Amino acid sequence: MVSKLTYNIKKISWHQFALILLVIFPILCLWQISLFQYTLKFDMMDQYFPFRYFTGECISNGIIPWWNPYIYLGYPFYADPQSGFWYPLTWILGINGYSVYDLHIEFMFHIIFAGYGFYYLLRCLKIEVYYALIFAMCYEVCGFFIGNAQHFTYIIGACYLPWILACFIQILHVQKYIYGIALSLFLSLLISGGYPAITIILIYILALYFLYTFFEEKLWRTPVTLLQIFKIFFIVAILTSILSAGYIVSLIETHDLITRGDGVSAEKSLYMPFPPLALISLILPFFTALKSAYIHSDISMINAYCGLISIIFLPLGLFFKRWKGKAFWITIGFLSLLASFGESTPIRLWLYHHVPFMNLFRFPSIFRIFFIISMLIIAAHGLQYMTISKTIKARKVLKITLFILLFLSISAFVLGLKLNGELALFHFWDYDKDVLLKLSENEYTRLIFQASIQFVYLICFYILFRKNSLHLKKWLLLLIIIDLYTATQLNLTGTVISKKSVYRYNWTLSQNPKDFPNSANTKLSDLRQYDESLIPSCSNQTIFFKNISDNGYNPFQLKKFILFEESKDRKMTMQNPIFYLSNSIENAKVITMRPNYFEARIDIKKEDTLNLLQTYSPEWTLKIDNHPTRIIKKNNGLMAAKVSAKNHTIVFEYKPKFLKFLLWVQFIFQIGIVILILLKKIVQTKS
Repeated sequence: MVSKLTYNIKKISWHQFALILLVIFPILCLWQISLFQYTLKFDMMDQYFPFRYFTGECISNGIIPWWNPYIYLGYPFYADPQSGFWYPLTWILGINGYSVYDLHIEFMFHIIFAGYGFYYLLRCLKIEVYYALIFAMCYEVCGFFIGNAQHFTYIIGACYLPWILACFIQILHVQKYIYGIALSLFLSLLISGGYPAITIILIYILALYFLYTFFEEKLWRTPVTLLQIFKIFFIVAILTSILSAGYIVSLIETHDLITRGDGVSAEKSLYMPFPPLALISLILPFFTALKSAYIHSDISMINAYCGLISIIFLPLGLFFKRWKGKAFWITIGFLSLLASFGESTPIRLWLYHHVPFMNLFRFPSIFRIFFIISMLIIAAHGLQYMTISKTIKARKVLKITLFILLFLSISAFVLGLKLNGELALFHFWDYDKDVLLKLSENEYTRLIFQASIQFVYLICFYILFRKNSLHLKKWLLLLIIIDLYTATQLNLTGTVISKKSVYRYNWTLSQNPKDFPNSANTKLSDLRQYDESLIPSCSNQTIFFKNISDNGYNPFQLKKFILFEESKDRKMTMQNPIFYLSNSIENAKVITMRPNYFEARIDIKKEDTLNLLQTYSPEWTLKIDNHPTRIIKKNNGLMAAKVSAKNHTIVFEYKPKFLKFLLWVQFIFQIGIVILILLKKIVQTKS
């Protein structure tokens, strides 16, 4: 295998090989996803997939999904940061309807694109191709992507972070407008598709990097350069504002309407940290594959593994090599790590109380992505220094580091064996056809197993660097691939994939109604709410059934819905169909029922009130017999219309102002920028 690999590498450059491997490697590590074997799990199937499925159903039927009527009696879908409404890739994949296959494709795209971004970032930081390739692979399957695989906005955010950092660095050092245009594009993609907290933290990091560069490079001495940088930043600000205008306007419009518009409490800002004990995942990630009695946080938040190579060469990058930007990345990495610890340090609370917008999000663990990026950058400089300089001091440091890691692995093995009482590796295998690898729920067993594997890998690393053979790069690359593949596969069934096959899930989903059928006069309480065969989508199933419900799973909620949820007549109200009259036993005839549009026809003998079982929002309009009419805002948060005694056609329609225009402006500009960047790249390649 190695001889064939060596032969192939001779025929192509390391750069070309890197571009190929950065695609093949994550496909291999995540083959259960890339080859559509098993579905994703947890929030990915409970929230992100139902929302994208809804978007696809709307787009394929020529509808802009402004309003989602199927959970919480409806809410402004476009204003929900987790909906993916403003994210262009969701629209591209949803043209013919969004399936679970599209979800897997979108997931893999972001993993691969993240690898390319980190590779490019390291090249901008003067890391040679081979070392950039190694740590780009580490980033592709790092603990953030594997642990938080259920949180699509986290994945999207982490995907664009290295691209944004690279473009920002290039602006400061090269001052070309193309990098400013590219930065605007990636910022807009991060804002529209990523978790808002990542954007907030990133803005502060970019500001600090500018200040660091300003003083480090003494930019005040070159006013022409400084002016050019400010010109580019001005264009970035204007272009990013245009590309993100729709998203920003939607947040402003709904800020006072939603329950979390005023931020979170100090206590909630500490919810789900990356606790200090979770640092064990840097060496023994399998220990964090399932819930631990010792690590008090969710399993999605406690994995930071980046390969043994990152830990082995971190000390060299930290202490024994001088390189540009070293102090900045050490500082950012250290502060991010402390902030990720939550209540274990005062950093997160200080940020909450004293730094604007830091009070808007939970999950301190989100900071660990910036720690991971910093650690990989530092380790990349360490590995490059070691293999190029070949100094005696570097070799001594490497040996000491390896011996410490070997000692920690042996200690973990002994501790796990002592606490577990037996070496029960058979717990890991399950011969059920649906489960290829069963995770032991015994954390000591996982500790023993992972420590054994890491001990073998560390011995291999020691042998490789001791021999210093001519084929060191090939053998090292192979060992790193095996290490990362093993760690990914061990944690995969814990935090990434479910037991349900993609084919079976997709077939079950296909049995649900297409288009948007009317619910007629059926009581909402009688409509189907749940189907066990759709697990792992345990929540928000009414989106698949096209049935309106007052239940759901989404932190984005209207204050008006909370009124309904707390109202005394909630159960009685849900015994009615979508349209119902307050004082008549006659039913309204539903003519059209689509996400943004509800039309009914009534024939009554006396004045009455027609109720619509949807939450009130200011963007709703009402027409009775094609005449605009004022909507009645009910005390329970819903809405109604006053109708006189005769035949009427009543239309409730949700129509946000100006947002359709902003949506098309965003997409047209983004497409134009992509074409411009590609043309620029083609011209550079030819020249």
